Amino acid sequence: MDLPFKILERAQFSDEYYGIIGRALSVATDFEVNCKSFATLIGLKSQTEILSDQSSINELCRFIDKRRLITHIETVVEKLNIPQDVATLLNNAREARNYLIHEACIGLEYSLENDDGRESFIKQIRELVKEIAEANLIVLFLLNIETNEPNPTLRFLTSYVDKVLEWVCEV
Repeated sequence: MDLPFKILERAQFSDEYYGIIGRALSVATDFEVNCKSFATLIGLKSQTEILSDQSSINELCRFIDKRRLITHIETVVEKLNIPQDVATLLNNAREARNYLIHEACIGLEYSLENDDGRESFIKQIRELVKEIAEANLIVLFLLNIETNEPNPTLRFLTSYVDKVLEWVCEV
């Protein structure tokens, strides 16, 4: 007896679109890791005694790993007194990340069956990734300032989101 579950078939056509999801998830993960790193750096700068011994460091690592993305974003926003419009952009990116991770593939095999569905899928992923890439650029720029690293070029800053979208959505 077969299970009542459909096993998806691999084909070049479907692999291209599932590849888009994979690259989008990579961007979402990058955003989350950067938020986590930034929140951790901010916390460590204000509480250097945490690094006093290996046990404290291990405890800190466990604590950081258990925190959710929203908590990391809240830490960055609060500690740096980030303006509300930027905080909203960061939280919108978090919601876009959550949608990608938890919902983007639901029913995808049916959406890919026709041109309209494929076009709609690409448009949706593009919008989600754009939100995430814009927020990630802000986090990376602020992290750069916080660590006294040289600023990226204006050319890089203005092309970053488009390059990310091209990498993710190009079929």
